[in-house]
Amino acid sequence: MAEFQYKARDMEGRLVKGSLYVSDQKDAENILKKKRLFILELNKRSLNKHLQPGFSKLKVGSKDLSAFSYQVSAMLKAGLPLLKILEISAAKTTPRFKSAIRDAMEDLKKGENLANSMRKHNHVFPPLMTGMVEAGETGGILEEVFDWLSSHYDKEAQLQQKIAAALAYPFLLFMLTIGALVFLLSYVVPSFSIMLEGMGASLPMLTAKILSLSYFLAQWGFYLVLFFLLLLLSLFSYFQTEKGRLFWDAFCLKMPLVGSLLVKIMSSRFCHVLGTLLDKGVPILTALEVTKGTLNNALLSRGLSDAGASLEEGLQLAEPLAKVAIFPELLIKMIEVGEATGQVSQFLLKLKDYYDKEVTTALDRVTKLIEPILILIMGGLIGVVVLALMLPLFNMLAIF
Repeated sequence: MAEFQYKARDMEGRLVKGSLYVSDQKDAENILKKKRLFILELNKRSLNKHLQPGFSKLKVGSKDLSAFSYQVSAMLKAGLPLLKILEISAAKTTPRFKSAIRDAMEDLKKGENLANSMRKHNHVFPPLMTGMVEAGETGGILEEVFDWLSSHYDKEAQLQQKIAAALAYPFLLFMLTIGALVFLLSYVVPSFSIMLEGMGASLPMLTAKILSLSYFLAQWGFYLVLFFLLLLLSLFSYFQTEKGRLFWDAFCLKMPLVGSLLVKIMSSRFCHVLGTLLDKGVPILTALEVTKGTLNNALLSRGLSDAGASLEEGLQLAEPLAKVAIFPELLIKMIEVGEATGQVSQFLLKLKDYYDKEVTTALDRVTKLIEPILILIMGGLIGVVVLALMLPLFNMLAIF
């Protein structure tokens, strides 16, 4: 016997949590199905969970998910059986993905449905994919669902590439500037100090401060680097905790330029995912639960959980979302109008197109502003060091 912890929705959309003591996961799924529950999470509790290799916890990228969904959609259109489709897909993907697909094939041979088979590998198949696949299997629109998933993850991959490309030049500029400063303080400044001492030149305050900084780095540089590495490791560990993740996500949303960009990205993703799930007939509480897992922001996830609890009490969606105080007012107002007219999914999908354009515009604006700001800051730092080295020479020339 083993303990399985589950999170599910009943036929009325209420969240249900609990534990089952059964022999294997299939028995747990059968029990939950008999209770007419829509499974959101089903995990075997293990005391040795922390001993599992970290490799298995790595997420699959959006590009791989898009390629997999496209292959499945295309082969479903061609009329191939699902097992054959998975076999072909497994032969053309990464080892981690291949292992999960083959496990899903074995489950399908035992009579399980695809969604539950995929849900066992939540490190590979995200909640959005499993939720959409379950909706597709229930409604007999699996081909359409995988076609949508392919488009969705392709857009996600394109957005990630845009962000990476936008940040590549500023990051390179930052690293080159840090390298230049280290070179100046480690090699150029000490050489100048020896020369200035030999010439008996008086040192201005700025030059003396730069020389002191150079001596400090020469003596304590190794320990300083070690300290910062330990600090980064400690911060990384802290940000893996629930409290740390909440702090970091809240901090990111308050950052100038970046915060507004993140809000637009999450608004676009929220409208896209929730609108599509509702359009496919998924109950709103279940759709909200699945959407929450796609936003990658602990603060917003907590807000959506509170919104779900308010929905269970009979409130409309717009009112609890307004209390989250993260989404733009336009999104809240449009949802409110959608609820009044019974067209929430249509309004969300239209908003998604609007926020996609807003993300592109905001990303271009952030890129254009970051580059000159970095150039000014880094150029100013290097300029201060060079000026500090030249001031004693200027003073000597003025004397002569």
